[in-house]
Amino acid sequence: MARADPGEPLLEAEVGRKIESILAEKGYSVASALDCDYVLSAFFAIDDGHTAVGARPVFHPGGTATTNVYTSRGDWATATTNLPGTTSYAPYSYTYYTRYLGATLYERASWTSTQGPNPETAVWSSHVFSSGRSHDLRSVVDYLLVATFDWFGRDSGKQISRSFAERDGRVKALRIGGGGRASDHGPEAEEPRRRTRAEP
Repeated sequence: MARADPGEPLLEAEVGRKIESILAEKGYSVASALDCDYVLSAFFAIDDGHTAVGARPVFHPGGTATTNVYTSRGDWATATTNLPGTTSYAPYSYTYYTRYLGATLYERASWTSTQGPNPETAVWSSHVFSSGRSHDLRSVVDYLLVATFDWFGRDSGKQISRSFAERDGRVKALRIGGGGRASDHGPEAEEPRRRTRAEP
């Protein structure tokens, strides 16, 4: 099951289909809640953004100037002088958004309809963050999904940082085969930070 904050039922269903596609590709059988052995819960969200403002220096070369000078020999000559450059400051303003995808695998026997899962029965969990200027969660979540399931069922042992090309082949395949939009264009290259944990 996949949930978003804020809640978006259509996007949640789409992400759920993509997760099922990834699991099927890895050889897992996706079953109903009544017939499964484990339940995978996923949650994804995006914050309101953080705006960075400032000014960057811009150097302008000074160029050259020519003048006519009277020499000691009694004639005129042309002298070239290098003029000093100047520096101006160009203001900038960027808004960066933090995107998050968390996934936890639970034993089905611990899941109840009234209280949900028992946290102590989690057998694997992953927390993936990325930061960038794109606020299109529907597009960015594909990168988070690929990063998450690279380590599905395994313990990374530490936080891992990695980058994705804007048109990563696995993201493209996920959009075509996982219920997404094949014509989507990804955001700027992402750098998800991932932490996974597996317990026996």
